[in-house]
Amino acid sequence: MGGQWLRSYGVPASRHLNLRVPALPSAEDTGRHGIYYHLTFHDLQASNHLTMFPGSAGFLKQEVESALAAGADDYLLLNCGNIRPHVYTLDVLRELWQAVTIDTEAHLDSFVRHYYTEGHAGLAELYRTYTEAAPPYGPHADDLAGEEYYHHPARRIMGHWLQGRGERPDERLYWATGEVSFAEQVRHFGQSCERGLARWKDWTERCDQVIALLGDQDRQRAVDQLRFDGELHRSGCEGFMWLCRAYEAYTEKRYLQAFDYASQSMWSYKEGLQALRDSEHGKWEYFYRADWLTNIESTVSNVDTVRRFLRMHGDSPEFFLWYKEYLMPETEKHIYLENTHRNPLSDDELARRLQRYFEQLEG
Repeated sequence: MGGQWLRSYGVPASRHLNLRVPALPSAEDTGRHGIYYHLTFHDLQASNHLTMFPGSAGFLKQEVESALAAGADDYLLLNCGNIRPHVYTLDVLRELWQAVTIDTEAHLDSFVRHYYTEGHAGLAELYRTYTEAAPPYGPHADDLAGEEYYHHPARRIMGHWLQGRGERPDERLYWATGEVSFAEQVRHFGQSCERGLARWKDWTERCDQVIALLGDQDRQRAVDQLRFDGELHRSGCEGFMWLCRAYEAYTEKRYLQAFDYASQSMWSYKEGLQALRDSEHGKWEYFYRADWLTNIESTVSNVDTVRRFLRMHGDSPEFFLWYKEYLMPETEKHIYLENTHRNPLSDDELARRLQRYFEQLEG
């Protein structure tokens, strides 16, 4: 949300829409005008509540310079939720407001040299390419996925699925998928996240290479300001991708495979949750404890519910069938003591052991 456009997501009846209303003052408007800019926005769709703004510094430059040129220069209100995730983009807007324009490359070089003591070239490249990894979800330059993209739509899909509504689409997802069937909606997000995962894996690997060369203080700062964001995106992309694959396998009645995919989805989402905990050190202790907007913990819980649902389809009622078919030694399958073998494996243990079994088969 910026100088040129006002984007509205707040009306419950219109949450499936991406409303964009021109917001620059016209030449006939004689009042005082300013800018209200969101670097973060809780939209229950695709915003970046916990992570850095996915748009480029060049995009911010275009937005703000256009607003200033139109006379919206009496005040600047910034909504960033918390300052910690948005230090770089806040500094971009500070420069724009004070100098009216900005050389984005010169500013980036200055920012990393003031914020870090070494590794400037590599760090600058990470800030520069961060926006290139974000999955696009629409035709506009700022239609780039923040971390909420991997959680709110995923929870909508899980609710729609488990409520038995899969024969019709979820209208609340039209903003991303258009008016297609529910299966196509799930496929759309799965493919989007698969593409995004490849980019985020590459970005986080380069991030690790740069961070490995830094001293302790710079390393921790780069982990908190860069690696953290990449990990939330990577783990979110991966978790959502596996969830979509689980649904596809479920529709084909491949319940064991769906259970495996849902397990991998939950483990991926848990890695994002662990990134929150790892970032809560020193003065930042408990900083993300109230993550109730993106709510990664809720996503993990929802996927666990899906996993239990899938096991009910293929392993119920004894919850021993998959173990006996795939994991029990052949020598024990026909003669065994009920009281020593009928203790069902937990979902996690069963999933881990099945994963190792299928990996051995593929190897």
